[in-house]
Amino acid sequence: MHRAFRFALASLLVLLPPAFARATSCTVRSGCHPLDIQGAMFLGEAISVRNATVRTTPFSCIFRFRVIESFSSSPRPGEEVEVSAGLGGGDCGSGSQFEIGQRYLVDAYDSGAQQDVRLSTSICSNTRPESQATIALAELRTRASGGRVPDLNGQISTIEGIDRLAEGEYKPLANVAVTIASENGATTLHAATDSNGIYSFATVPPGTYRVAFDGLPPHRVAMQFDEEPFDITIPESSGAGASCHLSVFAAPSGGISGKMVDASGTGVEGVVEAYPADQPRTSPPLPWASIGTADKQGHFTLHFLRDGDYRIEYSGLTSGKVDRVTVRDGQTTTGVQLPLPAK
Repeated sequence: MHRAFRFALASLLVLLPPAFARATSCTVRSGCHPLDIQGAMFLGEAISVRNATVRTTPFSCIFRFRVIESFSSSPRPGEEVEVSAGLGGGDCGSGSQFEIGQRYLVDAYDSGAQQDVRLSTSICSNTRPESQATIALAELRTRASGGRVPDLNGQISTIEGIDRLAEGEYKPLANVAVTIASENGATTLHAATDSNGIYSFATVPPGTYRVAFDGLPPHRVAMQFDEEPFDITIPESSGAGASCHLSVFAAPSGGISGKMVDASGTGVEGVVEAYPADQPRTSPPLPWASIGTADKQGHFTLHFLRDGDYRIEYSGLTSGKVDRVTVRDGQTTTGVQLPLPAK
């Protein structure tokens, strides 16, 4: 991902809604990391919620789950178990991490005696809705049966703009061609995504590979919340499978570029944000559609914008805004001037 965008994204994670922070900082990960069961891991249905008596986080909620499938020694299928989650919005009945009646892969750790219940889950865990846990569940079931997991797999989904991630407005893409090619050119392998948007390479010789995607929808580009370009190093896996993952979003490919300048016309570095033009200003002003930085010469580019009109808000030595900039699918609107008023 573009470095300016990654930096701005990381700096704002602490301000984001829980669903956004969870998706950007933890669940969308690349690399080789077999699932580590911290204390308990199970597929369960959320059946009730209550407020915590002992609160180690501002808004702790206790969720009760009916265990459907277990991947640890306890709890067992059919049992009910309570899990603490500090991700509520102040009211455990709304804005919480879990929705009653829905199924989740729950990754919980032992929270100790200071909590109401023994098990807790957090942002940086593998906890997620069942619909977003296809790869994780397949790996857990394969390992439980003594099988070999793929050396490399991942999921390709659409996303309608960075601001839409918190709302879950994305869906898997089938029939996308995936090619991996080794650095030395000795190995090239091909796969395609299935109906769940998942591609898989069962066996890959150890080494570093460039991953490419072909067949994305028109005006879409591959994007992830890790590094670009899409490279991954497959380690020696000693028979169990390397368990490497690289998932991407097919994001809109529109953009806005230009220059932020002071009253004398000199380029100024700072932060540039794009919001849908019809979105009212709020405090804090989230979610944005795209965010980036202007360099020391004032040059900036905002990425991953879909067709539409945007309000640009920016700040350097002072701050300002441009009410409307139009973006067309697959195009970058260039030459946008962001003048900073004099102090």
